[in-house]
Amino acid sequence: MNIDEKLGCVRPLIYEYEDQEDPENVERYPYWMKGTCFLVGHLDYTFVVTARHVLQNQALAGLDATFLSDDVRVFVADGSRDFIPLNRCIQMKGDDKRYKDLLLYRVASDTMDPTLRFKMVASQYEITSLAVNPARLLTPNVELVTRGHPARSNVIDHEKERVRLTPTSLKGRLSGCNGRERICRLSWDKRDIHRIEKESREYCQFDPNGMSGSPVLHLQSGQLVGVLVMGNRSIGHFISASILYTVIGNFLSEKAD
Repeated sequence: MNIDEKLGCVRPLIYEYEDQEDPENVERYPYWMKGTCFLVGHLDYTFVVTARHVLQNQALAGLDATFLSDDVRVFVADGSRDFIPLNRCIQMKGDDKRYKDLLLYRVASDTMDPTLRFKMVASQYEITSLAVNPARLLTPNVELVTRGHPARSNVIDHEKERVRLTPTSLKGRLSGCNGRERICRLSWDKRDIHRIEKESREYCQFDPNGMSGSPVLHLQSGQLVGVLVMGNRSIGHFISASILYTVIGNFLSEKAD
């Protein structure tokens, strides 16, 4: 798979809410959108990966604060309007808050229609081995790429009852890493920023708000190296994918016990 195909694992995060004033109102379009997630597969499992603070922020707006999967909606594939059935919410264990901004949902794949499951699996990022250390690719100034759904250009039209998606791909170079905390920084490619701003309908400055939860890939190999958790017009910060591998490994160990 090439880079563009691997970035096909990216999805917007959508939330379904109840009309508090009129719970029986089934005519209104009950969705809003904020944040990015992506699909990861390992063995027979599929996980939805995102940044924990994205869900926390939506909790302030009415989403269930316990991150119940009943509130979260993720599309099966690009162009599809079918949602993936989500199961257990998985978070980083322990008291270390430095990289607890990582959250996974396990997909209830066994409940899916076989055709929809095939579409989902075909676009997920496949982790073949948890023993591979992604950090070995994080050398100074190495070129990286991410894709996400900035809030400004990805909206829900409630009148027309449709989701308008404009995913944004953005390159950058590694500009620093805290090995102990496994939090890394990348500097965006200014040419990419200018291109995005030029293509913008509003001709406004690029705002990465909404891209938290995006995958960060090593441009040359296409390997997943991190999960974007914050950024501005100049830089982005991401959690090393080694943390993600640890979370999945812990989950598998619990299943084996």
